[in-house]
Amino acid sequence: MQSQSAALTDGRDDGKWRVQGSYKGTSSRAEDLKVRFWNLWGGSSECRRAVTESPRGSVYRDPERMEAAVCGLDRYMPFVDAPMLLHRAPALLEMTPEELARRDAPSHLTP
Repeated sequence: MQSQSAALTDGRDDGKWRVQGSYKGTSSRAEDLKVRFWNLWGGSSECRRAVTESPRGSVYRDPERMEAAVCGLDRYMPFVDAPMLLHRAPALLEMTPEELARRDAPSHLTP
């Protein structure tokens, strides 16, 4: 079994891509991602429309689920800009991070 220190050598928490505590006075990568996501989300009319048109109980009306999606996507694909992706394509919030990571690329993107 891999040690935890070896598992964290993908650049998220050490080295070149260290993010912890760099944005808006946050203290962790997860908090950085959440703050960035909400800044992007709040400035998008498409995202506001997704919230207002969604039924009660949807992912768009549950901030904790939305934040979990951002952090989960970062865990599976650390070099994807999760806040940007999820604010540009709000429908992806309805999928689990596992589904997004396993999803096939659209045919127009494959060689």
